[in-house]
Amino acid sequence: MARLAPPTLLLSLSTAPFLAALCLGQGLWQMGLSLSASSTELLRGDRLPLVEQDET
Repeated sequence: MARLAPPTLLLSLSTAPFLAALCLGQGLWQMGLSLSASSTELLRGDRLPLVEQDET
């Protein structure tokens, strides 16, 4: 059991930053998706009245 502890501790210490970076990346990805979706909605909202004014 004592021999198994250092490798598992090393593995957990090496995977912890990777998991943290993965969670951070997913959070940034979802934030980017929501920002891009809201920006396209704002652009559509700005463009639709202009298109309606051009048609009329």
